[in-house]
Amino acid sequence: IADRDYDSKLNIGNKLSPLVMLVGINTIIFVALSFARAICVLKFPEGGGVDAYFNENILSLTALNPSFNAAISKFWTLISFSFTHLNVWDLLANMIWLWVFGFLFIDLTGSRRIIPLAIYGAIAGAISILILSAINPAIFAQSNSLFYGSGSVVMAIAAAAITINPKYKIFPFLSGGIPIWVLGTLYLVLTLATTPYQAPYYHLSYIAGAFMGFLYIFLIRKGIDLGGWMSQAYDKFLNLYEPKQNVSVNSLVKET
Repeated sequence: IADRDYDSKLNIGNKLSPLVMLVGINTIIFVALSFARAICVLKFPEGGGVDAYFNENILSLTALNPSFNAAISKFWTLISFSFTHLNVWDLLANMIWLWVFGFLFIDLTGSRRIIPLAIYGAIAGAISILILSAINPAIFAQSNSLFYGSGSVVMAIAAAAITINPKYKIFPFLSGGIPIWVLGTLYLVLTLATTPYQAPYYHLSYIAGAFMGFLYIFLIRKGIDLGGWMSQAYDKFLNLYEPKQNVSVNSLVKET
């Protein structure tokens, strides 16, 4: 589990870490959606159904629709919803926690596993929402029927880091340090406490993300790396654009 592969190709030439990529994608989508909403406000008169138009034609391109058929028709939203934010404070809070737990996860395992884990955490959160919608569709009746936010991804990374080493300590200058499980508990309490009571289904996605983080590390310890194929595919993709090494002529001559 202690695979400290800090110089992997997922770092993109060691200039941009996967953690920076995750934060950057979240920020870019937030800016794009904010700009699109501003355009909608200018296009419609005051009280002219801006929210309905924005949700149906723009937000739905990245946010997850709890309806199974709608989600499958826009299958990319099973992942893109976890990079979608509309409120700057939600974005800031999620990115701070993502950076904290992402940094600890990379410190414990290396940089190659955080992006696969984030993707699996997002999918786990999306599947939990689709299942809940199929069982009790009325629970989404009072919402805008669109689900977004990176809570399940952050939960997955936090749970994975805690599963690896719950006694791993941060801030060692504070009476010997704070165990990572304490930080994880604090995050869980704050997240559940600040989740709107009108949207209890968010809690389910957080639990699903945390379970995926635990399962991801559990399987690695059993010799099963769920993200291995992603790393291999990414390496092969990068190799397409790398110059091939010159092959020695002598190595091509068969011995007789």
